[in-house]
Amino acid sequence: MRVTLRERPPQLKHQKGERDALATLAGLLAEAEWQPQPLHDLFYAAQEASGLLAKALFELVYRALLGQSRGPRLGFFLATLDRERSGVTSIASPRAGIGRASRAGAGGS
Repeated sequence: MRVTLRERPPQLKHQKGERDALATLAGLLAEAEWQPQPLHDLFYAAQEASGLLAKALFELVYRALLGQSRGPRLGFFLATLDRERSGVTSIASPRAGIGRASRAGAGGS
C-alpha cells in the first residue's frame, strides 16, 4: 500500500467525542517512545480512554494524516517517520483544523 502524508492538516469537522479522543491521543503521542509497538499500543489506550470505537479513532487519524479512511498499521507507519515532521503530535491542535469543529469541513466525519 502506497501512502502519502498530507502537506497541511485538513479542515475537518468532528464531534466532541472525536475531538476529545484526538486530544488524548496527541497527549500520549507527545510523550511516547517512538517505536512501532509502543506507538501502536497508544492508539488503543486513547481509544479505551475516550470510549470511541477503535475503528473510528484509526479512521480519524488516517483522514488527518493521509486524507483517506484506511492505511497501514499506524504505530508501525509512524515509527518510520520523524516525530516532528510527521505532524502527528499536533493532530488535535486547533491550528491543525481538527481540534475544533470547522465550518469548512472537507469530508469530515
